[in-house]
Amino acid sequence: MAGTPQGNLLQGALQAGLRPPASHAGARHGDGFALIGAAGALGSELLSEALARRGTAQVEVATRAPLRFSLQGMAELRMPGAGGSVLPPVHAGTALICLDRGRIRRQRDEVFHDPQPEDLLPLARCLRERGVHTLVVLHPQSSALLPQALRRGLASMQEHEVAGLGFDRMLFVRPAQGALAPGAGALRRFVSWWWSQLALMLPASDRPVRAATVAAFVFEVLERWPRDRPGTRVAGPLELSQSAQPQACAQVVERWLAL
Repeated sequence: MAGTPQGNLLQGALQAGLRPPASHAGARHGDGFALIGAAGALGSELLSEALARRGTAQVEVATRAPLRFSLQGMAELRMPGAGGSVLPPVHAGTALICLDRGRIRRQRDEVFHDPQPEDLLPLARCLRERGVHTLVVLHPQSSALLPQALRRGLASMQEHEVAGLGFDRMLFVRPAQGALAPGAGALRRFVSWWWSQLALMLPASDRPVRAATVAAFVFEVLERWPRDRPGTRVAGPLELSQSAQPQACAQVVERWLAL
């Protein structure tokens, strides 16, 4: 399998799966994760982090074609149709939906289900019906276009409806949308250049951070947020930028959860 697209796809995830799982007082090992949207840089890092922190549970990944590779601790959630909002039985207690609209799809990503923003509410309903108690929604946004008032609150009626479905814990994460990958056509290269110029005019706290930083922040929150403190929280570019500093993620998350 080495050297094939499928083999290269999860090389980082395989390395993560071989690391000993993190151990924190707030972790619930054996609970498991379900990931919908594992393609692209952000989805791949979320999968790597989930495998690294899964404990003895499985990581269920939504797919639309058969997986040609297998990693210890990873299970397939085959989507039954092209609609994108009906899931097979889910055994995980925590689900992550990654709506990374800005990513460039590669051939190696085609096996994974790619949720669209309009799928969020029906997917969330389906997950709640299947017993999921914790939901994380990752939706990169343009910091320059997102009003300041919405960076710490719900940004749409759809998010309000999702928050009202009865999950114990709801986490909305809004990373600053980064530049598109080069080499994907003249229009995409122009948009990538335009984003890079815009980023120079943004405060450092509003600039995009690495996908690995976002993934680490998400799972640090999940491990340190006690189940007996239900609620809905929103993390924006500021929290992610602060957590990107060396050795700062755990301290930033603890301080943010205490607010």
